Order: sequence, then structure tokens, then C-alpha cells
Amino acid sequence: MHRLWLGLFMVLLAACTHPAAAGSSRSETPAATRLEFSAQVVWVGVEGGFCGLIAADGRRFEPVNLPADFCRDGLPVRVSGTLVPGGVTMCMWGRPLRIESIRRR
Repeated sequence: MHRLWLGLFMVLLAACTHPAAAGSSRSETPAATRLEFSAQVVWVGVEGGFCGLIAADGRRFEPVNLPADFCRDGLPVRVSGTLVPGGVTMCMWGRPLRIESIRRR
């Protein structure tokens, strides 16, 4: 009976260490996603307040490096940047975005 349990344990152990199983559970760092979109700057009064971006399609982004002179509620802008992979912020208002370029529309 002990041999049966030992045999089952060995089969399960082998299945868990099989390369196909390892590939499916392996955590890989996602590549940064580059975006370019039109948006409006909005003042969000959460956690002391910050400026966010609402894209034309309604998606919300929380810029991690918005220049101070662009932090004006209602300002229409054109933005290009990359999503912060695995990015989480204190406000959790929108997707964290690292701005590469921003200009007024």
C-alpha cells in the first residue's frame, strides 16, 4: 500500500515539474505597452489630489511624471507614453502611465 502512495506521489511530483507545467506557472515581466492618445487633464481630489488623464475613449490614466505646467483641469492634450508594467499606485484611480511626450491640442 505504501508503494502505491509513493508511486502516486512520484507521478504528481513529475507532473508538477514537467516543462509544460513550469512554463504555464512561470511569471514573466510583461513588456511595456506604448500608447498614443488624445485626452483631457482632470483634477482628482483623492489622496490629497492629483492630475489624471481621461482618454477620448474613456480610459483613465494616472501619469507618474506629468509636468507641472500641464496639471490644469480641463486641458486638452495629446499624449504618448508607456504603461508601467505591474504598476500600482496609492490612488488606484487609473492605469499608471509614464509620459514620453505631451502637448496641448
